[in-house]
Amino acid sequence: MDDRNSSSELDTRLILILKYLALTSLIVLYSLMFIGGYVSAAGLGLTCPDWPLCPNGILPNEKYFIE
Repeated sequence: MDDRNSSSELDTRLILILKYLALTSLIVLYSLMFIGGYVSAAGLGLTCPDWPLCPNGILPNEKYFIE
C-alpha cells in the first residue's frame, strides 16, 4: 500500500511540474509574439540583423535608441 501512495504522489508532482512548464511556455510564447509584433510595427527589424547578437554586441548601437 505504501508503494501505491508514493506512486500517486509522484504522479501528482509530475502533473504539477508539467502544468507550470506549460504555463511558463505559454507566457514566453505570447511575450515573444508581442515583442515581434512591436519590432515589426516600429520598423526595427534591421536593427539587429544577426539575431540574437547585434553587430557590436548584445545590444544595438545607441543611434537606434534615439529617434
